Amino acid sequence: MYCSRRGAHKGSVDAVGLGLGYTTELGDIPTSISLRHYQEFNAVNRFEGNTTLATVTFAF
Repeated sequence: MYCSRRGAHKGSVDAVGLGLGYTTELGDIPTSISLRHYQEFNAVNRFEGNTTLATVTFAF
């Protein structure tokens, strides 16, 4: 935690959203694909908005 003369820089946010996941094989490599989207609200000391995340994971 960082503190300055003005106090600690703390922030928080709540979020609700949906996620979609799919597992398959590309050749012989197990692969997991994930897509998530969150709507943020109740932001304190930070920006508020939307967050979208996409991930691809390979197991080897």
